[in-house]
Amino acid sequence: MPTFRRGKVIKTLDYIMVGRHLKDLYFDNGIEHVSSVWTDHALLTIKLRLQLNNTGKGLWRANPNLAHYKSYVKKINTGISHFMQNILADSSDSNQIKWDRLKGYIRKLTKAY
Repeated sequence: MPTFRRGKVIKTLDYIMVGRHLKDLYFDNGIEHVSSVWTDHALLTIKLRLQLNNTGKGLWRANPNLAHYKSYVKKINTGISHFMQNILADSSDSNQIKWDRLKGYIRKLTKAY
């Protein structure tokens, strides 16, 4: 189909290329003719059927800039001391479990900050 018009000249100059990884998602295309005041090319469109992937709740990370706030650092230091002395002191959990529990506690403190 023609995608270029200038005076009496009508040609097919414009294409949309779709890679192999997208070809199965392609389901429609279109050509829109725009005012010749704006352009002498047609607007090409394609439609892809995108799939939503359920990726879970994701990865949480603390904002590193929080380390610049004295009140945050104090809260975390106090929280870690409390956690180590009162919660993990008598625990028979493995070191890996203790580490994971401490990270969860720091996450909780950080989100509450």
